[in-house]
Amino acid sequence: MARRLTFTKPAAHLLSLVSGVKEESIQNMYVYERGMLHPYPWYSNDSYGGITLPHGNTYETIYTNNLFDDDDLGKNIYDWLAIASHEVGHINHINASNKTADASYQNQIKASKLAHGRFSPQPKAQLRLQTYISTFIGSYIKSGGHDDSPLERQAEQGAVTFDNFYEFMNLKYGKNALEKLFNSKATDKEKVAKIDSYWKEYINNKKSK
Repeated sequence: MARRLTFTKPAAHLLSLVSGVKEESIQNMYVYERGMLHPYPWYSNDSYGGITLPHGNTYETIYTNNLFDDDDLGKNIYDWLAIASHEVGHINHINASNKTADASYQNQIKASKLAHGRFSPQPKAQLRLQTYISTFIGSYIKSGGHDDSPLERQAEQGAVTFDNFYEFMNLKYGKNALEKLFNSKATDKEKVAKIDSYWKEYINNKKSK
């Protein structure tokens, strides 16, 4: 059975700050390693990446195997947060897509009643997944590819903000300042407070320019 992981409190908090996504939603996101039950995303072993999808009333993100390999990227805090800061941005896209899917689901229920049960509505989870995937496929086709999709560009803003914040921390507090914080023996509460302190300085620094 595939391992089902979640983000730690400090990671979810930081990802919320850089992406603008609610922290609670990020903590409700399940994290999986690519495998037989979760065969996506289709990246080669020379690169890494993830895919984020609806998961009932929550969300799931599936990452390539090298992000779970301690001899590869498994212990690389920067790479994990960099890719995650993009993927969590899709949570807002899922929420919007779910509203469309749920409206369609309600219409199917009404139609089923009018037809006296001669057909059954699609399962809500299936309809949500279908609607989300078709929305992205349509966006990719219209934009001419994955990277030019407005949806992907919106999500990428979280990764851009994370990189800027990471660079600010390295310049002000020394190389690998964020990694040192995450690997420290501080409690989650202390780490979150420290992240908030660094974030406040980062925002003030941006305003002063």
